[in-house]
Amino acid sequence: MFNLKTGEVIRRFKGHTGMVNCVDVQRGGAAQGLIASASDDGTVRVWSEDAKEEIEVVELGFPITTVRALFLSLAPSPCPSPASRR
Repeated sequence: MFNLKTGEVIRRFKGHTGMVNCVDVQRGGAAQGLIASASDDGTVRVWSEDAKEEIEVVELGFPITTVRALFLSLAPSPCPSPASRR
């Protein structure tokens, strides 16, 4: 996690063993402060801004290029969908 004004690293999330392809953050509602990340290691991990480790891991067994978890808002994802890359 970075400070957007200074670029300083505020926190590192450790858990994925492959390249992280997408991150989505919930900024409102009951799930505020949750972060979902998708990786080439075949997992989606859910993090809390406050926790030191992931709070949920979903193993899919194949590289994940985008993430959109159910707890996240209905706002457009900042990550491109596979269809938009064609």
